[in-house]
Amino acid sequence: MEDIFNASAGVSPEAGGDEFRIRCDMSAPRPQAFTQDWPQAFTVEGMLMILCHCGRAELSIDGMSVTLEKDSLLILSEKRFVQRTALTGEMRISMLAFTNSFILEMPSPIDTNIFIYPRLTPLLSCSGEKFRDFESYFRFIEKESRESGRYRTSIIRALIFALLLEVTAEYEDRYRLDGADRIRNESIPDRFFRLLAANFRVCRTVCWYASQLNLTPKYLSQLIKECSGRTILDWIHESVMLEARMLLKTSEMTIQQISDQLNFSSPSAFVQFFRKHSGHTPGSERVR
Repeated sequence: MEDIFNASAGVSPEAGGDEFRIRCDMSAPRPQAFTQDWPQAFTVEGMLMILCHCGRAELSIDGMSVTLEKDSLLILSEKRFVQRTALTGEMRISMLAFTNSFILEMPSPIDTNIFIYPRLTPLLSCSGEKFRDFESYFRFIEKESRESGRYRTSIIRALIFALLLEVTAEYEDRYRLDGADRIRNESIPDRFFRLLAANFRVCRTVCWYASQLNLTPKYLSQLIKECSGRTILDWIHESVMLEARMLLKTSEMTIQQISDQLNFSSPSAFVQFFRKHSGHTPGSERVR
């Protein structure tokens, strides 16, 4: 299973021939059998999905305790630090890992909230029917990964695109149903990431997010840094860059239109921001 974690750490085509890895129905009759293959600790550098068919794993994700168990899907987005604290029962899991650049080459624009929702709730406990849907996607993707046809990568990318839409819809349904009760029970980091998902295109200052949460900028900054290992501006800038890259790769919008959509004061300000955070211009990103 080591190749899955190498993929989640960021795989280039030169390193592995693909920007994704998948392993389905990995079984271990004893929890100890996973200990050599499943790292005790690792950092995600793309997106990693773990589907649990049976067994139970206790994990720490950026200091937050999470229990992965039967009929659940764990979604880990970039820069999450994961520690495995305990495994119990006979484990059977499937894993899918892919880089952010793989997502940006999707056939249609993807809702970039898929990168932010897992910050709020990395674990989805599924109904039997929904879990079987997710299993089907994993198995179709694994089947195609063993093929060598001309359209192999395009088919896999389309299947992962459909899977991400299903996961995003599941998140949206849950937030709509949980409503105010969930918001009242959310921690401050959860509320911050919820605000970020809804407002990063327009609001990009620490002070604005702090005011929405009735906190001082200093306190909120310290809290987010402690719980995630990254600053608020890191999260804001990453969200903007992901959206900008998606629009450049999957739409015919002009630099002016993208600049307006992301609320920059001018196209030159957008170009300057993009160059600072990527090392190249939006125009060169479009043809990469």
